[in-house]
Amino acid sequence: MAAQAGLFFLVISADDSLAARLGQAAQNRQPEILRLDGYVSAFRLLEQRAVDYTFADCRGAEVSLRELLTRLNYRCPSAELVAVADAGSLGERLTPYDFGCSAVLAPDVGAAELRRLIESTQRGRVEVARCGWVGKSPAVRSLSSLVLTAAPTAATVLFIGESGTGKELAARAIHDNSPRKDKPFIAVNCSALAEGVLESELFGHEKGAFTHAFAQKQGVFEAAHGGTIFLDEIGDMPLPLQAKLLRVLEERQVRRVGGTVTLDVDIRVVAATNHDLSVAAEEGRFRRDLFYRLSVIRLEMPRLFDRLHDIPLLAQSFLAAAGNDGKFAFDDEAYDRMLAYHWPGNIRELKNFVERLSVLVPGKGITAGIVREFLEEQHSTVRNLPVITGRTPETARHDLILAALAELKRDLNEIKQAVGAGSRLQPRFAEREAVEVTSDDKPSNLTHLEIEAIKDALKQVNGNRRQAAKLLGIGERTLYRKIRQYGL
Repeated sequence: MAAQAGLFFLVISADDSLAARLGQAAQNRQPEILRLDGYVSAFRLLEQRAVDYTFADCRGAEVSLRELLTRLNYRCPSAELVAVADAGSLGERLTPYDFGCSAVLAPDVGAAELRRLIESTQRGRVEVARCGWVGKSPAVRSLSSLVLTAAPTAATVLFIGESGTGKELAARAIHDNSPRKDKPFIAVNCSALAEGVLESELFGHEKGAFTHAFAQKQGVFEAAHGGTIFLDEIGDMPLPLQAKLLRVLEERQVRRVGGTVTLDVDIRVVAATNHDLSVAAEEGRFRRDLFYRLSVIRLEMPRLFDRLHDIPLLAQSFLAAAGNDGKFAFDDEAYDRMLAYHWPGNIRELKNFVERLSVLVPGKGITAGIVREFLEEQHSTVRNLPVITGRTPETARHDLILAALAELKRDLNEIKQAVGAGSRLQPRFAEREAVEVTSDDKPSNLTHLEIEAIKDALKQVNGNRRQAAKLLGIGERTLYRKIRQYGL
């Protein structure tokens, strides 16, 4: 690989020997090396310019090492952050990227090891850039290396991952780094089309093949001849079409719907799913032979939760793409809150979140309060109108139960207040109403809904009571008491 010149190294250390060894290791890269004694001056420098590498000597640091390294990653997320520390000082269970670090080195690290580190990280940066991604986490670099290994081959690739993790971008990376890069790349969402429409979309149809087939239509297998077809959400493809797809993959031939002529096609198929196709095959919902045919190379997309320390770099990239390239728009506490969030929508959710901020908070520093407000608004639910929320039926049902539960609680409070006042109710009527509402002999509607809400919450989090309590908006002790009370 050709040497990359002009790298800027920032060394934060009172010991000048580390900078000297680094100069020896990077001498073929025309390095600019700046050594600073303290972290205050380092933070000030990082507010003014970007660096390629930050070597942080953690010995003698007066603050938490976790806080120190995390703050350095916030200040310049594009830099390779390298911690220099005595063995054990960062904790026995530490993995380097826990703090956004590329590596953790001993203070007496030699020039040869430093050279290997620089070569490895530079190679990783180049591979990630070739894939068109943003990130420096081990998960992203490992996936980039695998994609670039698979791309030049003709093998079918199956990407597995949650929604919003960038499966189509990964498929494009396969295509763009393959011999087919100058040919068409066509993406088809298998879950977005009805069976008949999807069949026509994939294989085309002849004029008169069915009602409203007024003209001959070319399918994407024909249109992508010589190139790549990306079949997204392949797990949702109906079984009859799975058999036809398998035939195309094995014979490299396609026949239009209603046609008799067989056409040769030269295509590469890349597929993606958020389902476990091996389980679907066991249950008969997906053809086992097609599963094996698609997963010649099987790659798993990392969740954003598995690469949290890429969030500052991703956020700055999204801000720049939105035309708001304010490098330090997020303060430290804002990033803290963003890293503490679970991001169920993965990178797509983060991108949407940052774009909304760039529009609605123009020219302002983004604080933890703003982040909290926007995240809460992002997940607020308006139940007055029938809208598409993207939630599962189980989640929607759970929310409806909670809404009904809250409404019944309000009614109960009104009854209790009326009973307490006693001025507008006859004593016997008030007593009877209180007994009917609070009797333990036969659960009321309120109790029944409460039991259902608790059951649904526990089911959604696989029995984790702490998460269930958080989902229900009650304390853990309250949840334990309810579980014992209702014998759940």
